[in-house]
Amino acid sequence: MTKAECSLSHNNDDKKSHSSNEAAFMPFAYLMAMGANDISKLVLSKPKRHWGEFITASRLGMIVAPRAAGKSTFTLALALSMVSHVEFLGYKSGGSRKVIILDGEMDLLTMQKRIAEQAGALDVEINNNLRFISPELFDGVLPTLSTADDQRQIDEAIGTDWHVLIIDNYSAFSEGGREDAESFAPLIRWMLAHKREGRTIILIHHTGKNGVQRGSSKHEDALDFVIALKPITDIHDGALRFVVEWKKSRHLASDKTSPFLATFAKGDDGSYVWTKGDVSDANTNIKKAKELSARGLNQTEIAKEFGISKSTVSRWLKGD
Repeated sequence: MTKAECSLSHNNDDKKSHSSNEAAFMPFAYLMAMGANDISKLVLSKPKRHWGEFITASRLGMIVAPRAAGKSTFTLALALSMVSHVEFLGYKSGGSRKVIILDGEMDLLTMQKRIAEQAGALDVEINNNLRFISPELFDGVLPTLSTADDQRQIDEAIGTDWHVLIIDNYSAFSEGGREDAESFAPLIRWMLAHKREGRTIILIHHTGKNGVQRGSSKHEDALDFVIALKPITDIHDGALRFVVEWKKSRHLASDKTSPFLATFAKGDDGSYVWTKGDVSDANTNIKKAKELSARGLNQTEIAKEFGISKSTVSRWLKGD
């Protein structure tokens, strides 16, 4: 339990605080062991919710997806929902949060457009509780998070008055674009220091050709959660679709992290909207293939119906 989680009282909209006669636990200034019975009697606070139970205070996480799958779109909507205390895909924060997006790639014109689109989709006012650090806002070389000097420069820029930091993306802030375990070590130490102060950091990262996060598998060892966005690419109507799936969630039981379909689409009136759906509806062809299978057609017949291979039909029917 971190210092911030143990000692800070919650806002009124974040679950009730301790009664006035209860003293919240403060971590020791030196390393020592504590007995199980003593631990069981500690007065501890539940961490503040930033996006339902999925993203809370004092967490480190990663959102992974292939290139152009909607990572930045999803995380911008997520950030705006946090600062505005509004529902996003069925979940919301416990109160208005302060969020910083450390952006390594997006130009300002695109950023303006996307902020406006997501504010419209969520029906919120744009406000400065959401802040950005961008290469185009800086007349110099954007620092990485791989060296102590660069980390200090970023710490000076972001300060300490924030709840959630989104790093978009990991490669842009890794020295030389390296994604191995050795280059990740300084970053995770820096992230853990912020976690101890009650802050949450979310890394945005790419998946490789094998469908898993790019680089060393050790990236995930110290993380509390990993969310994968799996794009739906065979429906061609201009909408952005992906399945939101938890690859890791240290603080939640498996029955709390069922995958779901997220869709970001433009309506007939020109406005954008996010919708949440069932994974079984993620692909209309998969749904139809399952209906044909239920009617007795075999995999060869279904493959012929869609003009695809039997192995693809097998994956569809298995839900892979």
